[in-house]
Amino acid sequence: MIKFAVLLYCNLLEYNDCPTPGGHVCLTMNAFDSLSLTIYHWCSDTEIYTTIKKIFGICNANR
Repeated sequence: MIKFAVLLYCNLLEYNDCPTPGGHVCLTMNAFDSLSLTIYHWCSDTEIYTTIKKIFGICNANR
């Protein structure tokens, strides 16, 4: 399976920091008020799909 990493940084306006089995994921809002997804680990496409579901499910419930 092809693996790839999304390595962006979380800025000051951090919305969520969701610990996952593979690493921490944070959903942030940048200076232009657009949401950005930051994933701090090597992950497969399936893991990214699962993580996105977690962010818009469990994590938003805890906002």
